[in-house]
Amino acid sequence: MKHKRLIVSLTSLIFVVIFFLCLTSLFSIKDVTVKFTVLDNNIEYSEVSENLACFEKRNLLFLDVKEVEDKLKNNGYFKIESVRKIYPNRLEVKIQERVEVFAVQSDDGFYILDNDFYVVAHKEKNENRLDGVRNILLTVNVEGFDTHDIRVGQTLSVVSHQAFIAMSNMYRSFSDSRNIISHILIAPSAVGDTYRVTFTMVEGVKIEIWDVAGRDFVNNEAKINKAIDAYDKLDDYKKTKGKILSFTDVEGTVRSRYDDTAN
Repeated sequence: MKHKRLIVSLTSLIFVVIFFLCLTSLFSIKDVTVKFTVLDNNIEYSEVSENLACFEKRNLLFLDVKEVEDKLKNNGYFKIESVRKIYPNRLEVKIQERVEVFAVQSDDGFYILDNDFYVVAHKEKNENRLDGVRNILLTVNVEGFDTHDIRVGQTLSVVSHQAFIAMSNMYRSFSDSRNIISHILIAPSAVGDTYRVTFTMVEGVKIEIWDVAGRDFVNNEAKINKAIDAYDKLDDYKKTKGKILSFTDVEGTVRSRYDDTAN
């Protein structure tokens, strides 16, 4: 009887081992496919391939996709769109390039941000890696925000502030914004307890939107549209100096005016 039980146990063990080996072979990753959406021809494809090579031969069943994502997080320019396990033995990773748009000055250089204010890198010079043109300089004078707290691989902590939301919405109202705006300033208003946003255009003229936070937040779209319309009507000379002011008057009407003596 003991001899029979031993044979049954050994047979069961052998079956389990064979099953496990077959399972391992069947689900062993044989192909790691990476799909890129990129603009920079110099982007390091080899870096991605090297980082993901370690997953080949791994068992797809027990692979945690977060482990794959963590492998790619060191490069701030890679935005992981998806990681898919395609059974029985394929791993598909889709990556989108984060494109440089903004720069926040630090003590020793510039933090470079994408269009969603995600910090992709820290560089000595503010030069866009696609074309060498300066990124839009972003200055944020908002209570509680400190440039020393900025970290590569994170979104700016101030994005939920109402004044920052106002700036972001207004910035997206411009067409071809990166090529016509050189600097954006968010700062407390000279009067009252709200904020103003100032866009410095590449020609030199400034567009200043008053009271972007608080009760007048609802008028921001109208104010920026008024300002852009006024900017478009300026001749080339007037675009080199002065300031376009956009605000809501005491009667609740949105107005804009051009002041060629303002700076």
